[in-house]
Amino acid sequence: MFHLPNDQNALKHLLPYHGPSIVGALSSDVPEYVLNAVKQVRRYMCADEIKDKTERVLELNIFPRLTELLETSNMNIQYEICWVITNIAAGTSAHTTAVVDAGLVPILIKLLSANGDQVRVQAAWALGNVAGDCKAYTQILLDSGIMTPLLKIVDFESLSSRKLMQARHVVCWVIANLCRWEANDWTQIEPCFELLRNTALYCQDSDVLSEAIWALSRIFLSKHAGNSVLITHILMKKLVNLMETNRLSVQTPVLRVMTNVSGEQNHSHTQILIDAGIIPAIFNILNSRFEYNAQIIAEVLHCLSNITAGTTEQKEEVRLAKLFPLVRNSLQFGDVKVKKEAVHVLRNAVDRDATPEQFRDIVGHEGELFSPLTKFLADSATDPETQHAIVETLNIIFSRGNEPLIRILYPFAQSDVNVYVTAMHHVDRNNFQNIWQTYSRISNCEEELAPLLYQCVVADQEVKSRADLGSKNLQKQVVDHVVGVMKPGMTAAEIVKSERAKRAVLRDLRGMFEMYLSAERSQVVAHDNDVDFMSAGLIKMGVDVSD
Repeated sequence: MFHLPNDQNALKHLLPYHGPSIVGALSSDVPEYVLNAVKQVRRYMCADEIKDKTERVLELNIFPRLTELLETSNMNIQYEICWVITNIAAGTSAHTTAVVDAGLVPILIKLLSANGDQVRVQAAWALGNVAGDCKAYTQILLDSGIMTPLLKIVDFESLSSRKLMQARHVVCWVIANLCRWEANDWTQIEPCFELLRNTALYCQDSDVLSEAIWALSRIFLSKHAGNSVLITHILMKKLVNLMETNRLSVQTPVLRVMTNVSGEQNHSHTQILIDAGIIPAIFNILNSRFEYNAQIIAEVLHCLSNITAGTTEQKEEVRLAKLFPLVRNSLQFGDVKVKKEAVHVLRNAVDRDATPEQFRDIVGHEGELFSPLTKFLADSATDPETQHAIVETLNIIFSRGNEPLIRILYPFAQSDVNVYVTAMHHVDRNNFQNIWQTYSRISNCEEELAPLLYQCVVADQEVKSRADLGSKNLQKQVVDHVVGVMKPGMTAAEIVKSERAKRAVLRDLRGMFEMYLSAERSQVVAHDNDVDFMSAGLIKMGVDVSD
């Protein structure tokens, strides 16, 4: 008879030294010998400190014998073999492929209906590892009819309450893996909806609840029409209530459900979340942001960005909850991922259909948004996607700045001045410099930067015209500021000598920026040559730039 080692050190040397003995024992007709050998392999596979253990087991070429034993042996042997297969399938994709190619999937599915409780659950565990490897294997499992016997595992009357909870945990985990990729035939997934819904509603065990909610999050990600049966007020209300749980293993998938449901671009589904209380829950989390890790805050903001992409009425719910100041705080104090999500909240919120009050609360009563937003623009030199979102946001904000209904909301507004242009400079004169620095660093400018830069130049003109500078000095101040940003220390007087030249610069300023942008697209102009390039553009316009 083949004996188990009595200590861990002996187990480390099981393979390849005792490989022939294991194969011989597995081939025996004596159940005790077979069980002893399978246990030995299982213990070897469970030893974390042994390297290349899976390869060594596969080298024994015992799958044909294990397949035979699964169909003919007693429950103890079946259980141990399922455990070995579970560990093999948990390895690399090549290891999982070996399990599938050995023809073990149909047999494992059959064992989901075995008499032994442990066999059923362990077979499900092995199949869950297969499902988690790739979409192709998930589809094989679904096509092989895994769902019906899998769901029946939790219906066996022989299960004690403890075993029932363990079985439900494994079943929900397997379903979550089956839902990792979208099924070719959605009707193959739908049978699990009732189990997942009931588990989410009534289960108190964190591990089981977590797996069920992860499965729901992946189902909602698929955006299949059949998902609507799950998006009910009672289920969403329960999940919204879990958003603020201190159990991270539950909170994380709950927030993913919120993001995926609100991200379907189905406003009725978003409204169900709002009616279930998601906006106060988001407020509480963002208002206590230091109590949560950055990943949680980023996920909450992602969800909020989906809501602000909804209807005007849904944006108004966000505004009335005073969430926009918290979003600005996230933009100012959060890490990079949090700031990116905050930008998307703002970009979706400043839709051209947004109300004047919504714009006021987004930008702030005194333009508080501009400093953190333009600073993040300058800090995002290697992230064109984020820059694009920021530029779009600023452009839309500026485009609404001349509307009378928006002007009246700002005490400092002038009757003929873009209120948001004024606000951007009113808060911090470095805002324009942040935008210019971004522009000067980009070699392949986004087309949206050109109108933005021009608006900033016009902004400078408008603000200074309100500062009682006088019409005679207006063009000098505008050019002085623009040139000073491009080349610190230079003044307009060093470039332009006459009032006529100043007027020409002001008139053709937009054309000059377009020329500069064109050069930036083809090749970044070296910093030392910036002024020379400007001078060339001005000379072409007929402006005397000589000393």
